[in-house]
Amino acid sequence: MSLLNEEEDLLRVLEAFALCTEPVFAINDRRRIVFWNKAMERLLGYTYDDVVGRSCGEVLAGDDAFGNRYCTDGCPIVPIAQRGDCVRHFNLAARAKDARSVPMEISILKFVLPHSRRMILAHIAQPRREAPLTAEPPARTAHANHADARVRSLTTRENEILGLIAAGSNASVIGQHLGISPLTARNHIQHLFEKLEVHSKAEAAAFAYRMGIA
Repeated sequence: MSLLNEEEDLLRVLEAFALCTEPVFAINDRRRIVFWNKAMERLLGYTYDDVVGRSCGEVLAGDDAFGNRYCTDGCPIVPIAQRGDCVRHFNLAARAKDARSVPMEISILKFVLPHSRRMILAHIAQPRREAPLTAEPPARTAHANHADARVRSLTTRENEILGLIAAGSNASVIGQHLGISPLTARNHIQHLFEKLEVHSKAEAAAFAYRMGIA
């Protein structure tokens, strides 16, 4: 395989990212930043020239909800994706160019270049309005004594989302109701589906009615 083919594959992927209005950056399998859009520049202050070729851990220096350093050269995201496992969305507080700590929620999209089979991981960053960045409290809702373990495991927000789904709301409406973006709402909905062991909004609504929680 020629280097030219690999570069052409990479350019095709990056052209798709360039159309995204959300803050997006992409790394290769060596954890080096290969793409950084204008929305990321507005969010953190770094330009493309500031970050390209640098490791994502060095630039973001992100902490998790408990203050532990998450973004390092040993970041777990790459090996998880290399194993073929699903990378769930996660929260972190990234370091901006002016040293501010910026809370955000990250979703990962994995791309494999056709010729080289090398991996590109796009990170879609959603700023979190909640401040300071904290872990979701473990407190449960009024369904804490429900007979079904899946219902008992639901958080207050997940119960709220399930109620909105049962009422026929889509991701945009749910996002507006909760004060989050439609992309973040879709991530919450997908995580809820996994918890409930369902595959669609119709199944989730049926589950809610069957369990008497909608």
